[in-house]
Formats: sequence, structure tokens, C-alpha cells
Amino acid sequence: MLDEPVFLAVVDRPWVLDGLNRTERNILQALTRFRNQQVASLIPGMPFMKTVETSDAATLGHLSTLDTDVPKLLPAISQLTWVGDGIEGAETRAIRWIHDFNDTDIALSVIGLGWVQDGIENEEIDAIEELSYLEAGETGVAASVVGFFWVQDGVDDLEFEALEWIGNFRGGEAAASVVGLPWIQDGIEEQEVAIIEELSYVEYDDSTLALTVAGLEWMQDGVDDLEFEALEWIGNFSNPEVASSVVALEWARDDIEETEVKTIEELSYIDYDSRELALAVVGLEWMQGEVDELEFEALEWIGNFSNPEVASSVVALEWARDDIEETEVKTIEELSYIDYDSRELALAVVGLGWVRDGVKEQELEGIRWIENFGDALVVLDVVELGWVQDGLGPEDTRAIQELSYLSNKDAAQASRIVEMPFLEFLDPADVSAIDSLSNLAWFRQDDFQRVLSHPTLSNGITDDWAKIVATLYGVSDTNPALIDTLLNPEQVSIEETTIDLPLAGETLLTIIRTAPGAERSMDLLEHAVHHHEEYMATSFPTGYVGWLFGDAVTPSFAGTNFGTHIASLSQYDVDDGSDDAEYAGRHSAHEVAHYYWRDNNNWVDEGIANFMEYISENARTDQPIEVTEYPCGYLRTIAELEALEVTSEEGDDSVFTCNYALGERLFLDLYRNLGADAFRQGLRNLYLVSQTVQEDDGEAGIEHVRTAFKDVEGVDDQVVDMITARWYDGTEPYDTSARDTDPVNRRFITVNGGIDVAYLAATSGGPPATSFSANSADDWVQLFLDYSYSVGNTTEVPLELVTYFEDGFVFDREYVTFTAAPGFIGATWWLSVGASPSNPWAPGKYEVYVYNEGRKLVELEYEVTE
Repeated sequence: MLDEPVFLAVVDRPWVLDGLNRTERNILQALTRFRNQQVASLIPGMPFMKTVETSDAATLGHLSTLDTDVPKLLPAISQLTWVGDGIEGAETRAIRWIHDFNDTDIALSVIGLGWVQDGIENEEIDAIEELSYLEAGETGVAASVVGFFWVQDGVDDLEFEALEWIGNFRGGEAAASVVGLPWIQDGIEEQEVAIIEELSYVEYDDSTLALTVAGLEWMQDGVDDLEFEALEWIGNFSNPEVASSVVALEWARDDIEETEVKTIEELSYIDYDSRELALAVVGLEWMQGEVDELEFEALEWIGNFSNPEVASSVVALEWARDDIEETEVKTIEELSYIDYDSRELALAVVGLGWVRDGVKEQELEGIRWIENFGDALVVLDVVELGWVQDGLGPEDTRAIQELSYLSNKDAAQASRIVEMPFLEFLDPADVSAIDSLSNLAWFRQDDFQRVLSHPTLSNGITDDWAKIVATLYGVSDTNPALIDTLLNPEQVSIEETTIDLPLAGETLLTIIRTAPGAERSMDLLEHAVHHHEEYMATSFPTGYVGWLFGDAVTPSFAGTNFGTHIASLSQYDVDDGSDDAEYAGRHSAHEVAHYYWRDNNNWVDEGIANFMEYISENARTDQPIEVTEYPCGYLRTIAELEALEVTSEEGDDSVFTCNYALGERLFLDLYRNLGADAFRQGLRNLYLVSQTVQEDDGEAGIEHVRTAFKDVEGVDDQVVDMITARWYDGTEPYDTSARDTDPVNRRFITVNGGIDVAYLAATSGGPPATSFSANSADDWVQLFLDYSYSVGNTTEVPLELVTYFEDGFVFDREYVTFTAAPGFIGATWWLSVGASPSNPWAPGKYEVYVYNEGRKLVELEYEVTE
């Protein structure tokens, strides 16, 4: 029943006077439920009570319930403008959400907000709803939020979104820590909303983690783009335990840098695959301090492993736990590649003693080649070999490299070869044999199969036969018919000796023959190897030098260094005083030099090999240090030669020989001008540079030459520039200062007489001439001598013929002798001088000197024209 004040207020309402329908009866019933009838008496006088609708009954129902549950709120609500002028459907929702507040004071605070006082819109009602959720979860949070000025002055869409995400927190403590952040109190921006959202996700998984993150230093003063990215990756972790361990790291607690963000990201990926691995990585020593770029790279490669088990075994290695070095990062990278192809192989490699001890650069190269194998079964067999288990040196690495090439070409035969006796223990000759087999497999497949099926090798390749096999790719390329001869024990012989080099240590020298040879050939080889290591002052590049005598060399050349062995024509395996025997020392020194000098620009390799041959022969026989090649008859400069890009394999051997002629002149010019000691240091510099350049698949050239010699202490850079310019591009004049300027004295030293007449002619018996056409002078130029003498006893008179070119170098030196018989006798002599018929003339000026026991008897000049 209505109290009297309420009855009096409602009785004169028109809808009461003209009879009550169902809605109007519901309104009267709602008025009876008010505990505070004084407030209820005010309601009939409100404008919306003049005529009533169904929604009005629902509104009065909410108000009566509110009056019953929270009587303190009803007077405040009744004073609201939008309550007084009629409560619409949406406003009814607002009253319902106000009713949902547990704390009357907070509800009164909400009611007191200006934007609640002056009328309610849908967005504002939604805001009240969110505030009620917050208040239901944690009173302190709601109280704080209501006090924010951006809540006080009206809630826009972005601010409402922030309220939603604050309300999304499951735990009041985490929400309170977020609401307590300074930057959330002074206004909301779009990224700050995203931050609150991300924190709510983190809290959903682990409230303790969310509290920790909210308490980080970089969360207090506002979160920039980089810090927000870090927050996102923290939320990306699958396991809160791992995320908590990351957040606990010192570098993750203070200011965030880009590398640290990438580190957190990478750790989240690792955590996705394996919680245990992620915890192990976070526990690494180098993860505790600041993570630099190198350490981050290591982390990326750890995350690249396909199998967490393998990655965990790598992370457990002692060298992976302490400070990370570049070689270690590259090792982890290579191991991840191996793991991608074969878990079993990766575990086998990680289990190797030399991998567990810490990987050296040479061993890393070996791991790279292990990864390069095309067949996992073959490489597993390789890894089981004792010499692989023991650790890798340069020869071991080279062997693995060649086996990987072989496996990629013919896995079945590679598997068979790995089981052969010669690979049980690895000797340097065995490495050359693998190299030869690999090249045969790739480039001479028919001969490859022929070799492996040969009856001599039916039980596999032994250490002795490995020395023969080492030659077979070169033989296959130059004279395949010789293969069967070399594989016939009855037709082949091996001579070998082991020398102890000061730097390289034990080095095996082997000479392979199919016919008898000279005993001194081994002496020549031994001298060249000893000399070159001493001169270069760096360890001899191989532990095995094999020298094959036979017709198996590059056409038109005396010999070839194939890398696996040296091949020379049998005519140089002699000791008979012939020209071939005299040349053999130079020849062996040249080919041995190519163990140091190879894979650069051809003029570098051939020019220095020529220099090494005459510096070696000077040490052995005191022969003069001078050029041995005729002037290049085709080109004047190295730059012109490089432009042609001629190789010895292209068949134009005559042009290729210009590499020898121009190259040796450049280096001998440096030798003469810089001095022996400075030149030697510069040459060693160049060798070391060439090795670095080749690691990057380059070739040492003119700029490397300039740099190497300029780096020698005390060397004048301008001198180096002048000499290199002279031979490289011809912009500096030739240096002719070394020519003999002593006067001519035509008298013989030991006999009474001398040169009476001397001149040059195009042909023997021809008229004197001082100019010849390069086209017509296709043979020697002829030197005519008319001489006389008077002796009492028969005497041998030695003459030395020396020919200079305009470039300032002696390029031909001949020794001849005539016999002086008793009595006064005169005679004439025609001698050939200049370029040989096999070498085209270089246009230019020439000088011919004739000496007798050091005295200059004759000096003649001539010119060869185009």
C-alpha cells in the first residue's frame, strides 16, 4: 500500500484518474516497494510521470531495488537531470550498472561525474558498465580510475577502450599496478591503450609476470615504440616461467635497446619450441650482461635448430656458455644447418672431442664441409674415421672438402672410397689422391669409373697406390692412355724421401716414373722445397710433393703443377750435361713455387714462379738473378694482357707466355730497386694477402702488389708506384741503368789477338744491317765476328753473348768457345742472337754485347720494327 505522501503525489495524475491499465498498476506496485517513501513521493511529480509507458515501469523497478539495496544512492540519482526529465531505455541501463557497484562511495563518485550529471549517452553508459566491472573486481582500482582526469572530463572511444582493457585484468593486484603507472593517469593515447591490452594478455597467463613487467623501469616513464615491441614479445612467450626469467635479466629491466628487443623476440621463438632449451639459453653467462650484436647472432642460430635436443647439446658446451666469439657463432650456425638435414649427424658432430673443446678456425672449415655432404650416410662414415675424431688440421679439412664434392657427385662410390685402406690414417699423399678422385668424378667420369674398377685397386686404394691415384686426374686431362700404365705395378716405380722442413715439419717427396731417370732429380726437388720455404718464411703449403715424369703435362709446356702433383716431361729427368739437364733445376724450382703461387692473376703466379726459379738456382749454382723469358712479342703492358683474359687452357700458349715475361720483369724490377731484404718482405706480404683474398674468392692483382710492397718498412711508396706503373700500364719509362756502360776493348784476354770486324745481319752470310722487320726476322738475327789470334799452345777461348732489350733487362745469355791453334790465325764466325724461332719478336731496340772473361769486346745495336 502506498504511503500517504506518495498517494497524495500520485492520486491526481491523469492516468490514475481515468482508470488503471496493467502498466499503470505495475507503476503503483513499484512505488510501494520503495523503502524511502519520501523519495518515492518525489517521483510522481517528475515530468516523465505525467503519462506512463511500459519502460517507466521497468525504470521504477530498478529505482525501487536500488532504494532497497543501496538507499544512499537513490537521492543522488533522483537529482540527476536525465532522471528528472524522463528516463529512457538507455538511461534505465545506466541505473542498473550504477546499482551493480558494491561500494556506495564509488557509485556516488560516478554519479557525481559531470558527464553523468548532464545526460547519458550510449558510450557513457558503456563506460559506467566498465567501471562497475572494475569496482566488482577491485575497489582500489575503480576508485583510482574514477579519479583520473580523463575519466572526470568525459570518456571518449579511446578512453573507453582503455577502461575495457583495464577491466580485462583477472587479478586486482595486477590491475592496480597498471592503474598506478604515471603515464596512465595523465591522459590516454592510442599506444597506451595497446600497452594496457598487452599487459592484460600477460596477466591472463601469469599475474606475477604482469606485476613484474608493470614494475620495470622502462614501464614507469611512458612506453615508446621500441619498448612496446619488447612488451609484445614478452607476451609472445608460451611459458610464463621462461618469460619471467627473461624479464629478470638486468638488461631487460632498465632501458630497452633494439638488440635487446630482438633478443626477447628470439627467446620467445625458442620458448615456443622448447621450454627447457629457452631456460638453458637464458641461463648462459653471456645472456646476463648486455647482449651485443655477436651474441644476438649466436642466439638467432640457436633458434635456427630444427631439433631442440641438438640445440640443447650445443648450448651445454662450455665454450657456448661463456663469452661468445665470432668463430663460435659461425660454428653454431653450421651446426644448425647440419641439424636441419640430419639430427643424427648433428649429434655426432657435437659429440666430437675437438668440437667440445672449442672450435678453431681450421676445424670450423671442416664442419662447413661436413655440412656440404649430399649424403648423410656417407658423411656419418666420414665422421667416424679416426683422423676426423682426433681433430682437424689443414690436410684433414681439405680431405673432408674433397670427399664432400665426391659425395655430391657419386654417393655410392664415395661410400666405398671412405672404407678403403688409404683413409684409415690420413697422410698428405692421401689428400691429393682424394682430390684427384673428386675431380675425376666431376669432370672425367669415364676415367673415374675405369680407375675404381681397375684390377690393381680391386681391394681398395692403399697408401702406396694413393700416390699414383693422386696423379690420375692430371693424367686423364692430358694423356688418358697413360692411366693403365701408371696402374700397372710392372711399369711404374716410386722413389720417395721424407725431409724435415723448419716450419712445415715432415714433408714427403715422391718421384713417379714409367722409365729410368736421374738420381739428381730428387736432389733438385729437395733443394727447391727447402729453398722456397726458407725464402718465403712461411710454412710450405703441403705435406706432400709428388713429381711425375711422363708425357702428361699441359700441351706446349715443360711441366704443370696440378696441385695434387707436379708433372714434367721425362726429358728433364736426366743428368747428362744437356740443355734439358741444365734447365731441370730451374724447371723444378718453378713448379715447386706454384705450391705457394697459384689462383691469383696469371702474371702474378707465373712472374713470381719465374723469379723463384732464378733466386733458387742462384742459391744452388750461383747463376745470375735475371729474367729468363724473351720480351713479350704481343703486348707491352700487363693491363693489355689482363684485358685479353687469356688462360693457358684456351690454347693460345704464345700469348699466355706474356704472363711469364711481363710478370717476371715487374718483380725483378722491384727486387733491383728495393733491395733483396725489402723485396723478400714485400713478397711475403703479398703471399699472405693473396691467401686472404682467395678466401673471399678473389685473385691477387696489381693493387695487392702495390699495397704489399708499400707496407715494407723503409720502402719509398713512390718507387713502388713508379715500377708498377712502368709494367702495368706503361705510364713510366723503362729503367736502363743496369746496362753495361764500360768501354769496348776488342783485345782477347788470354791470346794475342781480338775482334777485327763485328756486325749483324738478317741471315748467315748476309750484308750488315741495323734494322729488321718483325715479320721478316722470323728466325735468329745473325752476329758476324771476324777475329784473329796468335798462340804458342792450343787454347780454348770462351766468349759470352749477352742480349739486352730496350726495357733494360738481359733476356739471353749464351756461352760459346772457339779453339785457338798455334800460329797467327784469323777466322770468321756466324752466331745466332735475339729471339728464338718459337718466340715472336718484340718490336723495339736491342743491344748485343760480346765478352771474353769479363772484358767487353763488342757492342752492337739493332732495331726490330713492326
